[in-house]
Amino acid sequence: MLTKIVERHAHQPDGEDCVADDHNFHVTPAEASQNSQRVWFVSELRELQSELSLTMSRTQGGLAAPVGEHAAIVESVRKQDEKAAAAEMLAHLEGIRDRLASDRQ
Repeated sequence: MLTKIVERHAHQPDGEDCVADDHNFHVTPAEASQNSQRVWFVSELRELQSELSLTMSRTQGGLAAPVGEHAAIVESVRKQDEKAAAAEMLAHLEGIRDRLASDRQ
Protein backbone atom coordinates (compact mmCIF):
# COMPACT_ATOMS: atom_id res chain seq x y z
CA MET A 1 0.00 0.00 0.00
CA LEU A 2 2.76 2.50 0.91
CA THR A 3 4.58 1.68 -2.33
CA LYS A 4 1.48 2.57 -4.36
CA ILE A 5 1.07 5.82 -2.44
CA VAL A 6 4.73 6.75 -3.05
CA GLU A 7 4.49 5.89 -6.76
CA ARG A 8 1.33 7.97 -7.19
CA HIS A 9 2.87 10.73 -5.06
CA ALA A 10 5.93 10.89 -7.34
CA HIS A 11 3.74 11.69 -10.35
CA GLN A 12 1.93 14.57 -8.67
CA PRO A 13 4.52 16.38 -6.56
CA ASP A 14 2.29 19.29 -5.63
CA GLY A 15 -1.29 20.31 -5.09
CA GLU A 16 -4.19 18.88 -3.17
CA ASP A 17 -3.81 15.32 -4.51
CA CYS A 18 -0.21 15.26 -3.36
CA VAL A 19 -1.19 16.53 0.08
CA ALA A 20 -3.86 13.80 0.26
CA ASP A 21 -1.24 11.18 -0.63
CA ASP A 22 1.08 12.64 2.01
CA HIS A 23 -1.74 12.30 4.56
CA ASN A 24 -2.39 8.69 3.50
CA PHE A 25 1.32 7.85 3.66
CA HIS A 26 1.38 8.79 7.34
CA VAL A 27 -2.01 7.41 8.33
CA THR A 28 -1.62 3.98 6.66
CA PRO A 29 1.07 2.70 9.08
CA ALA A 30 -0.98 3.99 12.00
CA GLU A 31 -3.98 2.04 10.72
CA ALA A 32 -1.80 -1.07 10.31
CA SER A 33 -0.94 -0.84 14.01
CA GLN A 34 -4.63 -1.42 14.79
CA ASN A 35 -4.26 1.10 17.59
CA SER A 36 -7.24 3.44 17.42
CA GLN A 37 -5.53 6.10 19.53
CA ARG A 38 -2.52 6.14 17.19
CA VAL A 39 -4.81 6.39 14.16
CA TRP A 40 -6.70 9.28 15.75
CA PHE A 41 -3.50 11.10 16.77
CA VAL A 42 -1.79 10.75 13.40
CA SER A 43 -4.97 11.70 11.53
CA GLU A 44 -5.45 14.81 13.66
CA LEU A 45 -1.81 15.81 13.34
CA ARG A 46 -1.86 15.36 9.57
CA GLU A 47 -5.10 17.34 9.32
CA LEU A 48 -3.48 20.23 11.18
CA GLN A 49 -0.46 20.03 8.91
CA SER A 50 -2.39 19.67 5.64
CA GLU A 51 -2.79 23.41 5.05
CA LEU A 52 0.92 23.93 5.69
CA SER A 53 1.76 21.08 3.31
CA LEU A 54 -0.45 22.60 0.63
CA THR A 55 1.23 25.99 1.08
CA MET A 56 4.68 24.39 0.95
CA SER A 57 3.72 22.48 -2.19
CA ARG A 58 2.95 25.79 -3.87
CA THR A 59 5.81 27.91 -2.52
CA GLN A 60 8.84 25.72 -1.89
CA GLY A 61 9.21 23.87 -5.16
CA GLY A 62 6.53 21.30 -4.48
CA LEU A 63 6.70 18.33 -2.18
CA ALA A 64 9.44 16.55 -4.12
CA ALA A 65 11.71 16.37 -1.06
CA PRO A 66 9.18 14.59 1.18
CA VAL A 67 8.21 12.31 -1.71
CA GLY A 68 11.84 11.24 -2.04
CA GLU A 69 12.13 10.80 1.72
CA HIS A 70 9.01 8.65 1.76
CA ALA A 71 10.38 6.50 -1.07
CA ALA A 72 13.63 5.96 0.85
CA ILE A 73 11.72 4.92 3.98
CA VAL A 74 9.56 2.47 2.03
CA GLU A 75 12.60 0.97 0.31
CA SER A 76 14.36 0.41 3.64
CA VAL A 77 11.25 -1.24 5.07
CA ARG A 78 10.90 -3.37 1.93
CA LYS A 79 14.48 -4.57 2.43
CA GLN A 80 13.71 -5.17 6.12
CA ASP A 81 16.68 -2.99 7.02
CA GLU A 82 15.69 -1.62 10.41
CA LYS A 83 18.74 0.62 10.83
CA ALA A 84 18.35 2.14 7.37
CA ALA A 85 14.61 2.68 7.94
CA ALA A 86 15.33 4.45 11.23
CA ALA A 87 17.99 6.60 9.56
CA GLU A 88 15.65 7.47 6.69
CA MET A 89 12.88 8.35 9.12
CA LEU A 90 15.24 10.61 11.07
CA ALA A 91 16.32 12.25 7.80
CA HIS A 92 12.64 12.80 6.94
CA LEU A 93 11.91 14.41 10.32
CA GLU A 94 15.00 16.60 10.04
CA GLY A 95 13.94 17.58 6.52
CA ILE A 96 10.51 18.59 7.80
CA ARG A 97 12.12 20.64 10.56
CA ASP A 98 14.47 22.33 8.09
CA ARG A 99 11.69 23.10 5.60
CA LEU A 100 9.54 24.58 8.37
CA ALA A 101 12.45 26.68 9.62
CA SER A 102 13.20 28.01 6.12
CA ASP A 103 9.51 28.82 5.63
CA ARG A 104 9.58 31.01 8.74
CA GLN A 105 12.55 33.07 7.53
